[in-house]
Order: sequence, then structure tokens, then C-alpha cells
Amino acid sequence: AEAGEARFAAIAPVTERAVGRAGGSPAESEAWIVAQVELSALDAARSPTVTALGALDAIFAEQAIAGAPAESAKLAAAREQVSGLYDAQTQRFARLQAALNPR
Repeated sequence: AEAGEARFAAIAPVTERAVGRAGGSPAESEAWIVAQVELSALDAARSPTVTALGALDAIFAEQAIAGAPAESAKLAAAREQVSGLYDAQTQRFARLQAALNPR
């Protein structure tokens, strides 16, 4: 999740600039297409965070089924941290996507 956050944080400013340049441009203009490509890269950068969150959820489920949540406090703390990263990434991505594709 940390590697994903680092990649997301590195790509986000590039995406923000591309979306800013495309502001007001018609869909499928060159600036709009560049911004779409950057949005796609930003979305892909979220993948490690999503994967980590899914893995933590799977561990929680396995422990619950086994009836032995030995590490539940540590897992809960890790899940909370990764969930926070996921939520922040999702909000930032959604804001940029809405700015590029207002309805």
C-alpha cells in the first residue's frame, strides 16, 4: 500500500496539471485526451492500495472463520491505515475525473 501511495502521490500532480490544461476543452481534444491518459495512469496507481486492502480483508475473514483473531488489533490498525489511503486516493481521483468530465 505504501508503494502504491508513493506512486499515486507522484502521478497526481501531473494529472492535476493535465486536467487543469484541459479545463474547458472539448471532449476528445488533444488536451482532453492527454488528461484522460493521465487519469488512467492515476487510476492504475491505486491498484496496490486496493490489493492491500483486499488482502487485509481476506486475512480478517480467514481469522473470523477459524475463530482465532490473534492479530486482530494489529490487522485493524493496518486496515484503518490502508483504508484511509484508499479513501483519500479515491476522493482525489473522483475530483479530477469530475473536473475533466463535468455533467
